[in-house]
Amino acid sequence: MRHWQMRRLSSGVDRALRYAVQYAGSRRAEFRETRMSKAFFMVRAVVADPADRPGFDTWYEKEHLPDALTAFGVAHAWRCWGKTDPSLHFAFYEFASLAAAEALPGSPALSKMIAEFDRVWGSRVTRSREILEFAGELRR
Repeated sequence: MRHWQMRRLSSGVDRALRYAVQYAGSRRAEFRETRMSKAFFMVRAVVADPADRPGFDTWYEKEHLPDALTAFGVAHAWRCWGKTDPSLHFAFYEFASLAAAEALPGSPALSKMIAEFDRVWGSRVTRSREILEFAGELRR
């Protein structure tokens, strides 16, 4: 290999190493920031009557979840149905900080969403709520 080829290879390796170190450093910082800041508000609903589930599913998807996303000021919300127990519906709302999630209970935004839920579903759907603090993750 000629000297100029070695230099180019060396500079390419140096660039790759610098990038890897920067990337790893940023990933560590990103994980640390995520771990310290993320929190979730979870709503667990029990839709006991199988006949209510299709209507509930449509209403939650088209109305309630988008309204809650806006009312709570979150960037990410999602929902799931239980497979072990098909009567269980879970909704998750991701907050940028634990403090923001902890401010939700008792807020006008949550009170409005609860009132609308109760108006539509009454006592046919029971639910509980939980604030979850992000503790960490692993990925492959």
